[in-house]
Amino acid sequence: TEINTDVTSLLQDSSNNIWIGTNNGLSKYNPVTGKLTTYFHNKQNPASIGSNKIRSLGLDKPGRILIGTFDAGLYTYDVDNDNFLKIELSGSNDQSPVHIRYILTEDSGKVWIGTFNDGLYSFNWTGREVDSVYNFRKENPNHYLSHNNVYSLFRDTDGTIVACTREGLNIFNAETNTFETVVSAEKANANMANYYRTIFRDDSGRLWIGSWGGLYVCNSFSDLQNGNYKLLTHGNSESKSISSGQVMNVFQDKSGTVWIGTEEGLNRFDPYQNQFQPLSGKVMNDLKEQTATDFSKWGDGILILTLSDGLLFKKDDKISRVFEKQLSPVANEKLYSLLVDTKQNIWAGSFDGHLIKISSINQSVSIFRHAHEHVPIYSIVEAENGLLLLATAGGGLKYFNPKTEKFTVDNGLGGDMQTNEVYTDKGKNIWMATQSGIFRKNATTGEINSYLPDNAEKDLTPNIFIDIEEDGKGEIVVGGRNGLYLYNSGTNTFDKKIFENKAPLWVTNIQKDSQQNLWLNLNFNRIAKWNMETNELRIFYINNGIRTSAYNRRGFFIDENDELYVSGIDRI
Repeated sequence: TEINTDVTSLLQDSSNNIWIGTNNGLSKYNPVTGKLTTYFHNKQNPASIGSNKIRSLGLDKPGRILIGTFDAGLYTYDVDNDNFLKIELSGSNDQSPVHIRYILTEDSGKVWIGTFNDGLYSFNWTGREVDSVYNFRKENPNHYLSHNNVYSLFRDTDGTIVACTREGLNIFNAETNTFETVVSAEKANANMANYYRTIFRDDSGRLWIGSWGGLYVCNSFSDLQNGNYKLLTHGNSESKSISSGQVMNVFQDKSGTVWIGTEEGLNRFDPYQNQFQPLSGKVMNDLKEQTATDFSKWGDGILILTLSDGLLFKKDDKISRVFEKQLSPVANEKLYSLLVDTKQNIWAGSFDGHLIKISSINQSVSIFRHAHEHVPIYSIVEAENGLLLLATAGGGLKYFNPKTEKFTVDNGLGGDMQTNEVYTDKGKNIWMATQSGIFRKNATTGEINSYLPDNAEKDLTPNIFIDIEEDGKGEIVVGGRNGLYLYNSGTNTFDKKIFENKAPLWVTNIQKDSQQNLWLNLNFNRIAKWNMETNELRIFYINNGIRTSAYNRRGFFIDENDELYVSGIDRI
């Protein structure tokens, strides 16, 4: 059986079947078995659906399906007998409505039915029986509605029911069992401005109200009535305007993007688009390549370590090159890691294995090599005793004593392994993220623990642990090729974090903002914000203005003003 292509409504039931209302039958699709069943009206069978023209579908809390038809009223599906039952309603005219446009159910068992020309019905449906039937319509002074054509119904976050009609919005007052009419203050296209079709409230609390005169965006229904709104309309000369002023539906997906269905096509509004703006100006344009590998606060601004152009200093919107002369001996080297220590000395690590110091006293430069081979320095951290901890690519963890200017190797923490990141927590323990696992050196006992949280039999690709951060509660979070890992201090183990959408995350860097949200630098043109209180994960993509590189491990930083910097290939 094929589905009629003129689809009018969709519903997923409690068994995950997809119900498709069309202008020629009602179809049920089982996504597990692939079975498709289509129900048609049969004059010889009183238990068949009353019409082939389906207009609306609804699902109540017990899982019962309601079907609104174009010309035969309201039905429910009897799952035990695989047939349909007519629901008879009586209103002010002692007759059931015929054309059911919209169905809204409440957990209490109350059902709302929007109709064409028969107003709005409400009734209780807690068992087989229907009772407490009310019919709100224009000619009924006791149960008044501004128009008998109801296009859609909306339940607000506080439970308030709102009906969209041909002549205004109607807001239900549960205490008086009456509706109050709200119209916009819009004067242009007055015949259509209050012809409302849909309402949606987004994650930020804004109302999106679709009408035949455009799309209203406001914070409350009183704002709509008082003229405190933004009206989006179609403009023939505006390429970015909405494709039609006749708005049928509004929806927000999990990424925060708002989708707007109109008579002339589908529109997408991304509230986060172009939040990320590239650093620009003459200094940036004169760089060999605009690629940042590390950042650090310095004085009243931030230092930006570039891959091939030394150091930049950014204060407010002004960017300048600094310490060009001091860095001239390593002008041909790739710079990778940056630290400003407690004495305000600047330290940088290079791909060739050089550790570079720029003195805070006289800006003189000193250059040290930690190995005979060219072993990159991936990370530099200052320990409480003044030693520098260096994470190296193939040389494990090394210590540098600024007083003696000597390097030593911590053989217990991977003397020859690739160390991607070194981190000291609030308890002064040393953590390392490596190609071979996660390591911790206990600050008190010197004991070394190693962790491999993945199951090698389940993960097809071996993990690479890349970055370490401490959350607002003092727990360690580690990012790697196979995802995000949280340290459980009670069990002394790491657990892999699985988000609701189960999206695969290749985490290359982690930063924390002032609200204790964790920001994750991801591969393939993405970053993510994880609200640890609500567990919400929001992903930002290339259309948000993010860098164009597919992979960048470093160049990720949040300053004290909660401005986030992210670098890719030739753009910061």
